[in-house]
Amino acid sequence: MRGVILSGVLAVASMAAMAETEPLTVLQVLDLSGQNGDTGKDFVAGAKVYFDYINSRGGINGRKIRHVLADDQGQPQHTLKLTRQALQDEKPVALFGYLGADNLAAVLDDPQLRQRGLPMVGPYSGMAGRQWPNLFPVKAAYADEVRKILHMTSSLGINRIGVFYGNDTLGKAASSSVEHVLASKRLPAAVRVAYFPNRNIALAAQTMAQQQPQAVILAAPTMASAQFVRECQQLLPGTQFFALSSVNHQTLLEFLGPKQAQGIAVTALTPSPYNPVTPIARDYVKHWQQFRDEAVSYASIDGYISARALIEGLKLGSKGGSYQAAFANMKPLELGGYQVNFNAGSSNFVDVLVFSQQGQLMN
Repeated sequence: MRGVILSGVLAVASMAAMAETEPLTVLQVLDLSGQNGDTGKDFVAGAKVYFDYINSRGGINGRKIRHVLADDQGQPQHTLKLTRQALQDEKPVALFGYLGADNLAAVLDDPQLRQRGLPMVGPYSGMAGRQWPNLFPVKAAYADEVRKILHMTSSLGINRIGVFYGNDTLGKAASSSVEHVLASKRLPAAVRVAYFPNRNIALAAQTMAQQQPQAVILAAPTMASAQFVRECQQLLPGTQFFALSSVNHQTLLEFLGPKQAQGIAVTALTPSPYNPVTPIARDYVKHWQQFRDEAVSYASIDGYISARALIEGLKLGSKGGSYQAAFANMKPLELGGYQVNFNAGSSNFVDVLVFSQQGQLMN
């Protein structure tokens, strides 16, 4: 009997030791091949750089980060299906870096997934976290971007604003934010033109041009926004364009070329990876050069910063209790010149840059 008891004790101890060394699985479902696939790939690359760095130093208390990816092609129904399947197969401790407002909402609104109590950290989306207790955004929200843009337009005497927005949660949220801020400033309502997939973008540009806005905010998918700018520049020469951070800066530049992109303003929710003056930007460049062999980008530093915030929460969660509680109770983070406060919603960092004649982003 004593031998049986001893064997049982050893088995339990062995299982506990295995649990202390098995990887911490992080699940990321996002667009890698659809209309926002370029953004998704860059974001993943930046996150993976930091995960590789952490793993090269032994992981979190000896537990390596296992980064599981799935491509939803930008389709919310695929996001939900792939997430449900991966929860069964992969047993993640956190969801991370989902891309797209509708995709995010599809997962967070699902009763089955809510019961799991897994934190959703650092999505590539400006949706606020108050609606869902397990959502922990890292970046500023769409409303913060819109306020920054409209403060700039007001200072320039621009008061006729147009919005080209996607017919999705992201686009509608951005459009609503524009209306709210304009109303608070007692300025005229915006000219709003919605983008629908497979619709004629030239017709959308004509509709916008008829209203003669002085500036247009781009809140549609990247390629649609780029095509819209090209059409509008012929109909509305001299119009100022502002692209929200959800529009991939690099893809916009590659589609339009430096000449057509010149003067377009874009919002950035992270420090510049091209002029790394903050400690976190310098860390990103250092680790990027260590683990990757390609150009830096805003989307990849976004993934890197989001991964750093995730790791800090996982460190707390590994000490006991639930991972969701760890993020909910986390004190404000100082990540080398970039502050994240999950209790206050997210970071409040918003910068506005403009494409130069050479295609460089300048402050």
